[in-house]
Amino acid sequence: LNVLRNGALVIGAASVLTAALLISNTLRIAAFNRRRETGVMKLVGASSFSIQLPFLLEGVFAAFSGWIVATGVLAAFKAVVDSRVAPLLTFTQFFTWQDVWVASAWLLFTGLFVSTVASVLTLRKYLKV
Repeated sequence: LNVLRNGALVIGAASVLTAALLISNTLRIAAFNRRRETGVMKLVGASSFSIQLPFLLEGVFAAFSGWIVATGVLAAFKAVVDSRVAPLLTFTQFFTWQDVWVASAWLLFTGLFVSTVASVLTLRKYLKV
């Protein structure tokens, strides 16, 4: 059982790292494509926060979209387990709807945290504002 738990932790950590790298790469491409706009913003005296904010919001929007998809998949999985699997295996207890909503909240906060950190680190390095 410990091997399975440790394997799940390694897979989870790899998934978080992969998500951070994907968000970072997406924002770098977006910043590169909008380099003229950011250059004009710098020339007219925009603050670094006002230059970085659209990119930061793009990362947060990506995290929020991912949370919606993940919660939908988790809820659909729970519905299938309740309707098809639970009647066949009455000797065990499956996860509850409360577990689904707790996991959904963790997914939201973790996704927002990872996307915000990846966005801030990427934008500071790439935009150099």
